[in-house]
Order: sequence, then C-alpha cells, then structure tokens
Amino acid sequence: MEYNNFSYYLTNRAQNDLNNIVKYIDRELCNRDAAISFIQYFEKEMDNLCKFPNIGSRLNNRYLKRNDICKVTVKNYIVYYFVEKSKNMIVVVRI
Repeated sequence: MEYNNFSYYLTNRAQNDLNNIVKYIDRELCNRDAAISFIQYFEKEMDNLCKFPNIGSRLNNRYLKRNDICKVTVKNYIVYYFVEKSKNMIVVVRI
C-alpha cells in the first residue's frame, strides 16, 4: 500500500544523531562531499519511507516503552521510527 501524504519528523535525539553523523563524516573523516552526499541520501530514503511507512521491520523488545518501533537501514546507520497514522507522520526517534 502506498501512502502519498505522509511526512516525517525528527525528534531532538534523532536530529542530534544526524548532526553527529554528518559532523563525523565531515570533520573526522575529512570528507565534506561524503557528508553532503549522506544528507541527500538520507532525505531520499526518508521520502521513500513516507511513501511506504510499513517497509521497516518492527522491533520485538520488551524493554522499549513503545511496541510499534520499526527500523530501516540507511547506508551504515539504523533509523528507528514509528508511524503516527492519525497525523500522517513518520516520527524518527533515533539514528
């Protein structure tokens, strides 16, 4: 099933994770082009997730506060999210 009207939101923790990933690639690996490329790829993958929010696999972990957390892989990173269907929103909680 395709969902055309979903959007995504990064929690503060997820935004910090993304910032740290990009800083690491840019500063520690000294590769600004790769950092920019990663951001573009990440945004493309998030757009794809908005079209197909159920593409990720659901986590089965009794220690999580939520039982609807899913994960998808973006390059070498795992994106953890849940779908807020009533708001047509993908909420990214960690990367």
